[in-house]
Amino acid sequence: MADEKALRAHDADRAVHETVHETLNRPGRVGIPLGAITAMCPGQARTPDPDIAARKDR
Repeated sequence: MADEKALRAHDADRAVHETVHETLNRPGRVGIPLGAITAMCPGQARTPDPDIAARKDR
């Protein structure tokens, strides 16, 4: 049980890190880690804004 919680915490930390990285470096791809964060939140029906994922890299 503790290992499962540690793994979920690591996955969440990594997804947030990736969201920041993609926002700063490839904003057109930020929808990928945002989708992972959304998937980690049970009961959340909302998906990331498709306009974010559709934007071109700067």
